[in-house]
Amino acid sequence: MLEKLQNGIKRIPKSILIVGAITVTLWIIGLIIAIIFETYLFLVYILLISTVPMISVLIYEIRKTNIRTREERKQQIQAEYQEQLIQMKHGGKQRSLEEIRGNFSTNNLARIDSLKIERKARKKYSCTISRIQILDGQEILQCPQCKNYFSEFNLLVWLEKKRNCPVCKAKLLQ
Repeated sequence: MLEKLQNGIKRIPKSILIVGAITVTLWIIGLIIAIIFETYLFLVYILLISTVPMISVLIYEIRKTNIRTREERKQQIQAEYQEQLIQMKHGGKQRSLEEIRGNFSTNNLARIDSLKIERKARKKYSCTISRIQILDGQEILQCPQCKNYFSEFNLLVWLEKKRNCPVCKAKLLQ
């Protein structure tokens, strides 16, 4: 039970937690002052004033979440569109990443896998070939010479025909 509560609190944005803590503190101070001076009008005033920042932060967080969701959907649509363009170049035949990887020898696959890099937090990568942002589920490949980033699908389609980097022309496969 306590673990579920902790996991739930971790998902709440820090700005809401901070403003919530300040709001509750103001309510307690207002209650104490109202009891001491026997004026409950002050308590009502504190309750009204302290809820304004909380509502503002909630609206801000909801808008931020909606913007992030729209951005992710836009990226997904762009990636799907890019895959459709690539498939059109191959006679409309839908190709999977595994099918494309099957066209390479194990030696070349090892060289391709050596180009993979790990994602860094807060950094957004875009494919140099398609100019589309690389989504979270996609692998990122990097040329060792020019340090440009590519989505795995786009670079593999490129490497099927040519064995060099699309930007600096460094030999990537044998």
